[in-house]
Amino acid sequence: MLEFFILRAFYRKLAELATSKNRTASWGWLGVILWISGEIAGFMVATESEGSGYLAALGFAVVGAGIAYVVVISLSTVPPVDFPTATIHREDKST
Repeated sequence: MLEFFILRAFYRKLAELATSKNRTASWGWLGVILWISGEIAGFMVATESEGSGYLAALGFAVVGAGIAYVVVISLSTVPPVDFPTATIHREDKST
């Protein structure tokens, strides 16, 4: 359960970093995906080598989270896009 709260806070942190660079908050999902993928990979590696599965899973998850953090930090800042507003000019045909 504690891991869920940590992962939720990590998602929010990555989303905040991404939005500060004018990117979408969806970059936060990169951290979630790499965390879970790291846990699965770490557990598989540990069970093959008959080691401690949960410790290896957490270790790999932290590595995945570190990779996600580095990727989001290294994103370039996108200049804000200011779309001009369209106005419709109607001709008065009453005359």
